[in-house]
Order: sequence, then structure tokens, then C-alpha cells
Amino acid sequence: WFSVWGLPMQPEEWTDPKVRVIAALIDGRFVPEGKPCDSVLLLFNSSDEDVQFTLPQVPMAKREWRVRVDTSDDASLAGTRRIPHEEKYELAAHAMAVLTQRAEDASDAMPS
Repeated sequence: WFSVWGLPMQPEEWTDPKVRVIAALIDGRFVPEGKPCDSVLLLFNSSDEDVQFTLPQVPMAKREWRVRVDTSDDASLAGTRRIPHEEKYELAAHAMAVLTQRAEDASDAMPS
């Protein structure tokens, strides 16, 4: 779980009712079978304002993300919109987005 700033959520953020944005990362390197699969980043914005998410800077997230779903932008459904890992992602108020990162990209970034 990550904050809008791309940092791990802190205990005080979990209990603060003003915190209305959150990100969840499902790291594809850690599937039970041991074979990497695509990683998934879920972004949620329940606030009344658009926000810019700093994408989490974790070892596996050093490649571009593909936008699979953005509930505020139907054009992103095809998966053609790409976001470099160092860029921010703007998400509209009351929206959520699903970003994926290819498994081979994630394994390339794994420490040896």
C-alpha cells in the first residue's frame, strides 16, 4: 500500500479520515508458482479533486507502466497509453486506474 507520494502508507495515514487517495501494488515476482507474471498497480482517488500520483519507486518498478483502465478516461482501455516509471500519473476525482507492468520488465529489474 502506497500514498499519493509513492511512499509506503504510514500508520497515521490509515487512521486519518482526510486521506482519500491510495495505491496498491501487486508485485508479479511473488506468485506462488515462482514464475513471474505482470505486476498490477491500482490507484484510487475518492477525493473531490484531481490528484497526481507519484508512482512507487520499488525495485521491480523501473520500467514503464501501461494504463489498462482509468474510469475517467475510456480511451485508455486498450492498454496503449504508457507511463514511464519516473513520471506522475494524474487521476481525476472519484476515479480509479489499473496500470500493469510486463513480467519480463519486472524480472529485468530484480536484483541478482
